[in-house]
Amino acid sequence: MSESNNDESNDNELNEKIGSLRQKFLNSYNEDNDRLYDDCDVRRVQKCDWLLKRYLLAHNCNQELALNNLKDTLEWRKSFGVNQRTDAYFPDDFYKIGGLFQYNCDKTGLPLLYIRICVHRKVQELAQLVKEFFVHKVNQIDVSSGGQWVLVFDCTASGLSNVDMDFSRFMIDVLQNYFPKSYKYVIIYEMPWLLATFWKISRMWLSEEDRQQIKLASGQEIFTFIDAKQVPQHIQGGQCLQNIYRVPDGVLPAEQLKHLKFTEEQIRHFRTVFNIQQNDDKSEYINNN
Repeated sequence: MSESNNDESNDNELNEKIGSLRQKFLNSYNEDNDRLYDDCDVRRVQKCDWLLKRYLLAHNCNQELALNNLKDTLEWRKSFGVNQRTDAYFPDDFYKIGGLFQYNCDKTGLPLLYIRICVHRKVQELAQLVKEFFVHKVNQIDVSSGGQWVLVFDCTASGLSNVDMDFSRFMIDVLQNYFPKSYKYVIIYEMPWLLATFWKISRMWLSEEDRQQIKLASGQEIFTFIDAKQVPQHIQGGQCLQNIYRVPDGVLPAEQLKHLKFTEEQIRHFRTVFNIQQNDDKSEYINNN
């Protein structure tokens, strides 16, 4: 049998398993599950083959393990409120510091999600909201790309003050457990030697397959994966002028987001920590990062 025939046979077999997994989920779905899952997620299971395929691939096509992972994910998504948050749920400061953003594509056309490590600070009153923002941005790019994207950890100018092992573990757990087979690979750019020990610890939390997807890059090596014209200018050699600090329409300052329940003192504190200053007109902020 030719290689093309083998590939077609494997695809047909996988498609059959996707159909079988979908039916098993729907057969197990009842009114009790209705309280555990969001309706929009159930509709995606009914219509989106990739949503099922990713769990089969993550578990070597073991139907039982894939079904359990799928159910756990849907339950987590509802309990964590993944589908309840829009860009406007978060304060404009989160966008203005340019710490986590989607930006252009790599050389194969895959969208890129950047995390600028130098911006991150461990602030207790923001810890949960930062986790929610991370999940929001991951979910956005995962849904819009059909689960095919690239994660870029930009470690330029980062140091010990940016280390947050709790958040690192959270990111890894979320990606491995609830977004399996999502990113095609991960670029870690310009990791300083000071953070090497923390990286070794984080690496232990990754599966062997995920470790193989890590691409370490420094200097011009990033252009092996991303064309310079697609790289933001804050990275040396990057030529794209697109604003990494853009605030989406409808996003408001923290003072106007009553659901966050921040006190004025807390707002002043985290703006000081992140080096964000109000202008005199009280409507915009100066970002010095």
